[in-house]
Amino acid sequence: MGCGRSTCGWMVDILFVLIAYASLACLVFFTKPPEKGFMCSDTSIHYPYIHETVSIITLLATTIAIPSLLIIVTEVSLCVRYRYKKRLMGTELRKGLLTFLWGFAATACIVYIIKMSLGSLRPHFIQLCQPKYFTSTGNCTGTYMRLNIDYVCTNNNTRAVWSARQSFPSGHAALGAFSAAFLFVYAKYKWSINKTVILVPFVQMLLVAAALHNAVLRIVEHQHRHIDVWAGSLIGVCIGIHMGFTVVYVEPKDVGRMRDSSYQLESSGSVPSIAKSPVSMETLHVNINQTSLAQLPPPDVVDLRHFRFIEWITGLTGPDGFCYDNIRESHMEIVM
Repeated sequence: MGCGRSTCGWMVDILFVLIAYASLACLVFFTKPPEKGFMCSDTSIHYPYIHETVSIITLLATTIAIPSLLIIVTEVSLCVRYRYKKRLMGTELRKGLLTFLWGFAATACIVYIIKMSLGSLRPHFIQLCQPKYFTSTGNCTGTYMRLNIDYVCTNNNTRAVWSARQSFPSGHAALGAFSAAFLFVYAKYKWSINKTVILVPFVQMLLVAAALHNAVLRIVEHQHRHIDVWAGSLIGVCIGIHMGFTVVYVEPKDVGRMRDSSYQLESSGSVPSIAKSPVSMETLHVNINQTSLAQLPPPDVVDLRHFRFIEWITGLTGPDGFCYDNIRESHMEIVM
C-alpha cells in the first residue's frame, strides 16, 4: 500500500536527517584526530586550560533546541493566522524544521571532518597532554618533537587529549553562526508583526550578538585561535544562509499553485479566487478592478510575504511598474 505525497515526503526527509546525525555520531565517537608532534618554539600551545563557559549541553540547547521550538511555534502560528489546512501546515513545518535540523548536522559533520583530518593543536595542548620528553635533559629542547619518539602524553584522559588535537575549525563558532544565520533569514521572511517594525530587527541583532559572544569566548578561554573561530563562523554562516533561503524562497512559477493548493484559505465572498493550475510570473496578468477599499481582503488573507521576497530577489514588478507591496491599493484579480 503506497503512502501519500505528504507522508512520503516526511519519511524521505526524516531518513536523510537520520543519516546525517548517524554520520555525525560516527565522526564524534568512532574517529580520532591524527597524533602529530609540535615545535618546541611554538608558544601558541602553552596557554593554561580554562573551563569552557559554553558547554556542549548549553551549546546544543541554544543552537538546536531553542531554534527548533521557534520554528514549530512560527509555523503553527502561521497556520492559525492564515487558516491553512493541517496537511499543508505539516508541509511547511517539515520544510522549516527538517531543513534546519539537516543543516545543523551538515555543519557539524563538515567541521568534524576537517578537525579529524588536520589534528590541529589547541592553545592549551601542553597542559592537557602533560608531555614526558625523551631527551637528554628531559625538556623540550629539539626543534620538532615527534609523538612516541621524542615525547608521550602522560594524561590518562584519552578523550581530553584527543580534544586538544581538534582546534581547527571551531565547532562552537560554526554551530552558533549557523543557527544565528538561519534564524536571521527565517525571521525576516516568516515573522510578520504589524504593530511594530523594530521587533524582528531587534531579534536579529540578538542572534548576531549571541553568535559573536559565543565565538569570542572560545578565544578568551584559550579553546581556539583567532583563525579557528573565523573559519568556523564562516562555515556556519554560509550553510545557515543557504538553508535559510532554501526554506523561505518561492519559485516564481510556483506562486499560483501556492495560492490555491499549498496555502488554501477558508474562502469568503470578498476573497478573490485564484486558478488551480501553476502560474508563471511571466504570464501573470493583473487586472485592477474598480472596487472600493472597504471591500478589499485583509493583508493576512492576501499573504504578501512571498511576493515581497520574490520582488526583493529578482527585482520583479508587475505591469507598468506595479509593486506587489502596494497590493492593498487596488483589488487584484489573477487571470490565467
